[in-house]
Amino acid sequence: MADLIVNKPWGFEYSVFKDGISLRMLHIKAGEETSLHCHMKKDVLIILLKGRARMIRTGNSTDYMEDVELKPMFVRQIPKEIFHKTKAIEDSIILEIESSGDVHDLVRGADKYNRKQGYEVKELISIDEEINNIQDYFNEINAKHDGKNDFIPEPTK
Repeated sequence: MADLIVNKPWGFEYSVFKDGISLRMLHIKAGEETSLHCHMKKDVLIILLKGRARMIRTGNSTDYMEDVELKPMFVRQIPKEIFHKTKAIEDSIILEIESSGDVHDLVRGADKYNRKQGYEVKELISIDEEINNIQDYFNEINAKHDGKNDFIPEPTK
């Protein structure tokens, strides 16, 4: 599968597929949330890179639920068959590492946006538009810190 940028009702995601693994960068707007969903065949590792969010994760029984606040560099593993969703408290960027590149391995439970089962690939935005979004993001951070942060790379096209 080719790399994708997909508009979502909660923001957008950028997905890269390599050697059977999927890397996704989720940009979730404050107050928005992903659907409550699970994957039957793949495990997911979630790392909050920017912002604040809540992650709700259920177990294999209805008497278990985890609801935790995510802060930058928070890491959580989601095993296959575990329902989960993420709600942004602030605009947030989340890195998801999935053990499979199968975008169709998605079972939706509750969804605030009333989406049907399946992965949306109909609303792609261009790679050039995403590069501009990333450049704007890094320029904004560099401006806030007078360009003195060595850890922020200079954006290139």
